[in-house]
Amino acid sequence: MAAASSQGPKQTMEDCNCLAVLHPQHGVLSSLPSQGVCISQQHVAVAAVFDGHAGCQTAATAAEHLPHLLHQGLSGRQGSSTVCEDGPSMYVQEPLHPRCALTASMRSFDSWWFARRGRDRSGSTAVVGLVQGQELTVGNLGDSVALLARGGSCQRLTVDHRADNAAEMLRVLAAGGELEYDGCGTLRLYRPTDAERRNGCMFTRSLGDFAFKQPAPLLCCEPHVAHQTLLPGDSLLLLASDGVSDWLPDDDAMAVALRALEQARNRTDDAQQLAQAAADGVMAAALHGNSGDNITAAVMLLDWS
Repeated sequence: MAAASSQGPKQTMEDCNCLAVLHPQHGVLSSLPSQGVCISQQHVAVAAVFDGHAGCQTAATAAEHLPHLLHQGLSGRQGSSTVCEDGPSMYVQEPLHPRCALTASMRSFDSWWFARRGRDRSGSTAVVGLVQGQELTVGNLGDSVALLARGGSCQRLTVDHRADNAAEMLRVLAAGGELEYDGCGTLRLYRPTDAERRNGCMFTRSLGDFAFKQPAPLLCCEPHVAHQTLLPGDSLLLLASDGVSDWLPDDDAMAVALRALEQARNRTDDAQQLAQAAADGVMAAALHGNSGDNITAAVMLLDWS
């Protein structure tokens, strides 16, 4: 696993990412696997990308704590985050299925973050990939994407939670939100009290963004979750912020990653270096494609040796 990021042309860097390996007894391990991520039935490989907005606080804090929440949910072990004593906790009676652990982790983080920093205006998308053995689970909030290289095709495993998504539009209108295009032609969600349309949000699901969750939950933190049993032709999972996906079509981004991977195989067989080459290639392609945003790409190689 590896990740690559660039601030791009923006004045601040609000993207964050995390890479981790979870062990049922030992928690979040600091070392990454030397082979691909289908490493054992015991370990769970985790990669995540968080695209922050209105500040990086939510994105950075989620990247710090979410792996520990996932470990609590997947292992059934209760307790507070090992990052800090007052970190988020998720209390479970038994190990959760990865689909349920992803959902519960995002809910638990959002509740803890609201209790801790409810006046913070920042928010973040999230896309998280979990691999345990040959089972892949992906969850997302907002418009960060997960792409799976399956055989000769590229499969998107995420759903964009934006105001122009028809199903999301119905949900936020039913919750009392108002939708209106801004001066750049982007459909945004507004609170009914925001008569001057100063603070719109283009996302409909996110972490943080508490101004849109209280008193009425116009935004929610319920992720879209996809589960796949991996096949021998599945070679890598690419996670990316919209600094990649808004500028590179899915097939192009995956082609860049696979090409960089094959070129790197001529130099090394170290899985982490190979994943880094693929992530670097995607980041560079987005930069060369004149991306106007922060850029983050994370790659998980799927080991079938």
